[in-house]
Amino acid sequence: MQTRKIALMAAATLGALSLGIVPAFAADDAGTTPAIGTPAVDGSAGAVIATVQVGPDAANRFRMRVTDPAAIAQVRANHAGTEEWPTHPIGTIVYGKGSGDNTGYSWYLTDVQMVEMSAEVCDGLPSYVERHAVTSPYYCPWAAKVVAIEEV
Repeated sequence: MQTRKIALMAAATLGALSLGIVPAFAADDAGTTPAIGTPAVDGSAGAVIATVQVGPDAANRFRMRVTDPAAIAQVRANHAGTEEWPTHPIGTIVYGKGSGDNTGYSWYLTDVQMVEMSAEVCDGLPSYVERHAVTSPYYCPWAAKVVAIEEV
């Protein structure tokens, strides 16, 4: 626990918190910090499409493609309910159909990561992003839960 607090304090000192982003894999209680791009804990590779529900209403679902191995591991932990600390996704909003992964919406996310904290300006429902009501270039729904994972 102490290592985690020190890692978060160090991140704040370096200015990471001023951006509103703290990666979920910043440090574990043993003090280790996995490098971005290292193989996922479960050995998976490639990408996944995660279906995310925001809040209790199943109507507030969207889909996101996740390619970073560390983020894929966090998506799997969120889905399984095995996270030590709750996380939610954050990604860059791109308007347009893109790969077609986010069916039903005119936007999708790129550079998706799972984080423990993010700025309120990127929080909201998927419909807020659809209406361009999220004023940030990022989307980070705090009440998000991964409800399905599709291997791609």
